Amino acid sequence: TLLAIPARNGLPSLLVRETAMNQLSKNWGRLRGLLRFGNAFVFGYSIAIAMAMVMTLIVWFKWGGLENTQVHAFLWALLLLPLRSFEGVRVGVLRGLRCVIRAQLPEYIIRPLVMVALLGVALLLGKEMNAITAIQINALATLFTFFVGASALN
Repeated sequence: TLLAIPARNGLPSLLVRETAMNQLSKNWGRLRGLLRFGNAFVFGYSIAIAMAMVMTLIVWFKWGGLENTQVHAFLWALLLLPLRSFEGVRVGVLRGLRCVIRAQLPEYIIRPLVMVALLGVALLLGKEMNAITAIQINALATLFTFFVGASALN
């Protein structure tokens, strides 16, 4: 979550303003370009941060600074970086289009419900609950809500 903050870099607020302005002026080409720019910016930044973090992790792990479970948990958590960042782009555009409930529904309703459902399935299957399992459940729920949120833009 902390690494996703710079990836967003105020982009959702910009997208709200620019989306509303371009919708009022019916400048759909500029709105598509703005969405492409937002996605490209978030993708590039997320990849750069993830690569830097993986390299740091490799060096640290090689010198014996982290246990194996910490490495696995961290790598699963890196999956959340682009997903949470793209979520900010989607929310900004939908809020700019005055679809506030549809913008926040995946993040505040669907993701927690999916996480509870996945937790229930994991417990029924007898999966051991630890940091890796918790982050896997969070990552899978975030991935699911990413696709739900992306379909809201169509």
